[in-house]
Amino acid sequence: MIKSIIKYTLVFVLTAALAVGAASSAYVITRRIMESEAYSDALNPINKTESIKAKTIDEVKADNSPTPDYYMVRLEGESVGIYASFDGREDFLYSAEVFKTNLSAEDTRLLLSGIKLKTQDELASFIEDYTS
Repeated sequence: MIKSIIKYTLVFVLTAALAVGAASSAYVITRRIMESEAYSDALNPINKTESIKAKTIDEVKADNSPTPDYYMVRLEGESVGIYASFDGREDFLYSAEVFKTNLSAEDTRLLLSGIKLKTQDELASFIEDYTS
């Protein structure tokens, strides 16, 4: 009986020692990899001397992207679909969640048929009014 207890205790101690050894080896290897320059460069691919510069409003306005003829907003389920019209073709831009319970019957009717907005400022104002 005592031999069995000693045998199982030794097996347990050896297994625990092997587990601790494997864990510490994994820790050391992981630490060395994380401290290596290659790992650091992989996490941050942008050259450290290079900075990212956001465009100014004037640069965005000077961009030659086509301006839509108008924006169309339509109720689609629990959200409104935002479309931009270019030469009679409407392209989907994005959708925004609206709270239908806050909409009057007239607003719902208008949104179901679609509301045409001429400028990006009108669109931004509309989205702010109906989604907040």
